[in-house]
Amino acid sequence: MPAFTKDKAVKFLLWIIFVSVLGYLKLAHHELWKDEWQAWFVAKDKSLGDIFSFLYYEGHPALWYIYLKIFTLFTGLANSVVLISVAHLMTVAAGLYFLLVKSRLPLVLSILLSLSYFIFFEYGLVNRGYFLVITFVLWAAWLLRKEHYSRSEMGIILFLLCQTEVYGTLMAIALGFYIFLNEEKKWSWWSQKDIVGLMAGIVVFIISVFPRASGHVARTRGKELDFVDNALTSWQGNLSNTYMIGSTPDTFTYGWSVLGIVLSVICLAGLFIVFKPHKKLMLTFGFFVVMMMSFSFLYF
Repeated sequence: MPAFTKDKAVKFLLWIIFVSVLGYLKLAHHELWKDEWQAWFVAKDKSLGDIFSFLYYEGHPALWYIYLKIFTLFTGLANSVVLISVAHLMTVAAGLYFLLVKSRLPLVLSILLSLSYFIFFEYGLVNRGYFLVITFVLWAAWLLRKEHYSRSEMGIILFLLCQTEVYGTLMAIALGFYIFLNEEKKWSWWSQKDIVGLMAGIVVFIISVFPRASGHVARTRGKELDFVDNALTSWQGNLSNTYMIGSTPDTFTYGWSVLGIVLSVICLAGLFIVFKPHKKLMLTFGFFVVMMMSFSFLYF
């Protein structure tokens, strides 16, 4: 068993502090939003069969609802707010454990990432299923750094990642692409347990979530955009609005801007410079960006 060093003790203490602070903020100061309650009521009031039927209209896979379903069994012991908060806090604790304790990132960077808007507030404080995506991605990254990782474990992670949300599915595909790049015998890549898990996850995602009729594939905007506007909006929304939060107004409300397009070019160039020393990571990141923009262009 690895020694419990001073460095590990500091990381473990930081993890406890972060989880404790988020738990306190959740229970003492956070008023649940409508979509937090909606997921809870779906899990509480619907049977498993009804939940799977409901996904057809909801647009999200089943994992978060099934996870919440477990906690609805304890409604006689605690009020719903506490149960929702505890359920979500457990996913946050798992994700932060990989980021703060298991990660090989410099400790300062791990702390800054943990304090970032998305990880701390948008996904960490608000009780929604998005932190499951972060947890599974960090778990997969931790496994992939090993020379001989468990293919079965990775297959389960990729399968579950596909059941979190559509962006989780895209991340799972990107991870599968990275695994492919690292395969010595690429012809046998498709038959490995991790890739079988990925393929099964994609199939289940499509069957359970993707609308059965074209009429249900509707854009979330109030108006249709032409080809150029849609392409530029997807470009800015997935780059400057994602990686440089606050630099430009939200594209969902205000559309694209010249400043947003320029900053997006700078952002993408900077990200490729970061990944340039690691060709396989750079190719994987590029593949993921293309998938994200394609999805945004087609459905948003």
